Amino acid sequence: MRGLKVCTALCTILSVTAFFNHSLLLKADNENDQVSTQSNVISTAIVRETNVATTMEVTSMKTTSVTETVETTSTTTTTTEPTETTAEEYLVFNSESKRVHRSSCKYADSSMTTVEDGYVECGRKCQTCNPDVEIGEEYVEPTEEKSNNGMSLYGNMNATYYYPTGNRCANGEYPVSGYTVAINGIALGTTVYIESNCSGVGGYYKVTDTGGMGYGTVDFFYDYGCVPSSFYNAGRISVTVYIVD
Repeated sequence: MRGLKVCTALCTILSVTAFFNHSLLLKADNENDQVSTQSNVISTAIVRETNVATTMEVTSMKTTSVTETVETTSTTTTTTEPTETTAEEYLVFNSESKRVHRSSCKYADSSMTTVEDGYVECGRKCQTCNPDVEIGEEYVEPTEEKSNNGMSLYGNMNATYYYPTGNRCANGEYPVSGYTVAINGIALGTTVYIESNCSGVGGYYKVTDTGGMGYGTVDFFYDYGCVPSSFYNAGRISVTVYIVD
């Protein structure tokens, strides 16, 4: 009986010891699991950080901007325009019409003499170019002198004036301001001498045109602004026409 109790006590002690050992093992396993879990978490975090760092590094490598410097060479081209040499303007005198012209005037030519010192003793200004010249005596040739030079009286006529139309005259020439006249009944190309009491009207003219003014009328050609003021204001005047033989 005594031996049975001892045996029972030993079994109890063994059972308690085994349970305690089992509990210790379970506790150790739990602690190992926690340590493993923490290690996994830390490893995952390290891996993530590493991945992020790697990604950032790769991204940084990809987004590195490369600045290219382009050198632009500016070429300046200088164009030199040819310089036109313009001859100095001077005055010339037409000994036939007694008119003074500028050398640039369309009615001036090489046959005319050069005016010295801007002065003409006796003459008249071109009504087209209006030269800056000093005239000692305005030229008006007497009728008697012309009559003695082989002229014949054509008659007294009315006089009007007309402006440029851009067309040629009836004889094919372009009209000349203050020199061309249109007269019906006188052959084209005829030189006439015209007398007038109207200032600025009178002298030698050339018949190069005809018109619709009928017979008995002389039509003077003038450029715009060149009609003598007294003629312009009157509109129509009386003249005496001579045919130069």
